[in-house]
Amino acid sequence: NKDLSLDLILNVIKPKSIICLGTAQCFDYLPLINKETLLNGKKRLVVKGNLENIPVYGIPHPSGSYTSNFDLEKISSLLDKHL
Repeated sequence: NKDLSLDLILNVIKPKSIICLGTAQCFDYLPLINKETLLNGKKRLVVKGNLENIPVYGIPHPSGSYTSNFDLEKISSLLDKHL
């Protein structure tokens, strides 16, 4: 259940930040505000939004479509700056 999962995240786990593995299948399903794309390529490489006061980052799922080593390095560098 989506509501129970959100309750678990927000009221029990209380993470400082969240990384979604998958932009369309994870990030886009959450009730986020202030969504923005931080890094674009042939697809959205890093997106950011807020789940209440928690920053949420979405990146391509590693088992999904191919992401080049060059793009992976850019993703890693950007996340290093934000996390």
